[in-house]
Amino acid sequence: MVIEKDPYIEEALKELERISNDPARRQEYQDREDALRDYRSLKESARRTGVAEGKAEIIEVIIKKIDKKKTVEEIADMLEQDTIPNTLHWRWPKNLWQINREKNCRR
Repeated sequence: MVIEKDPYIEEALKELERISNDPARRQEYQDREDALRDYRSLKESARRTGVAEGKAEIIEVIIKKIDKKKTVEEIADMLEQDTIPNTLHWRWPKNLWQINREKNCRR
């Protein structure tokens, strides 16, 4: 096979075999994978929480406008015209792939 003739692939396969035979290295790898999985999960949970909080704040603003006897049309116009306080605007975070790609491009 062509892959087996590539010296870089051969070297990588030997290193992979060496690491997989070493229990300490295998555990180190597993710990790193677990940490990355936990990080991704926490990040997604924080994103969902932020979205929920943002929605709650917008609903609060809408309720205050209703209490001030604003019409549905006026409230809709306010939302369309971006007159909601800036603190309520939520921007989508860059995903991890974009961040890593930008870091690699700068090198």
